[in-house]
Amino acid sequence: MRKITLEQLIEIYAFANNDAPEKADAIVYLEGDSFSRVGRCVELFKKKYASVILISGTDDRPRLGCFPAQSVKLKMVKLGVPNSGLILEENSINTRDQAIEVMKIAKKRKWKKIILVTSLYHQPRAYLTFVGTMVELGMRLRIINDPVRQLPWFRRTPRGTRLNILRGEVRKINIYLAKGHLASFRTVLEYQKWKEESKR
Repeated sequence: MRKITLEQLIEIYAFANNDAPEKADAIVYLEGDSFSRVGRCVELFKKKYASVILISGTDDRPRLGCFPAQSVKLKMVKLGVPNSGLILEENSINTRDQAIEVMKIAKKRKWKKIILVTSLYHQPRAYLTFVGTMVELGMRLRIINDPVRQLPWFRRTPRGTRLNILRGEVRKINIYLAKGHLASFRTVLEYQKWKEESKR
């Protein structure tokens, strides 16, 4: 499969970081980057952008900033999200798995729109993964990107600085594209056009 060029990569990063929040069927929390994504999901929930938060991921490696859905749930409950507003997805351990499991839940619950929350550095690859998985499964729903912003780039995290993680993400895009885990540039371009037109 052809690699994504620098110009295409810039466009993908623009797509993944340009959405405004919209009312949706669910807010999707992707595990990782310690608990830095919890606050944004809770904020969106309290502002009634969706009536439920789907916590996706079961990787349990605190030394790498990975905490399973049950641990994230406790954090969100303490911040005021009721148990009835939380769904746990506990089968996935990476972004590809998360996309598959989230899409299964979306299909079962007949969701038409989700808000995808992850760290700013991870949002583009997550978006490509979710679009690719959605197309692979023959589904069509609106994926609203909502990256967590204002996280420090140079402060060390369990996986190193976010700047270095960002550099790794750029490399991972073409690695996972070659494995067929991501949408191609043409696919995401067509999807982005559909998403914008369907909002009118």
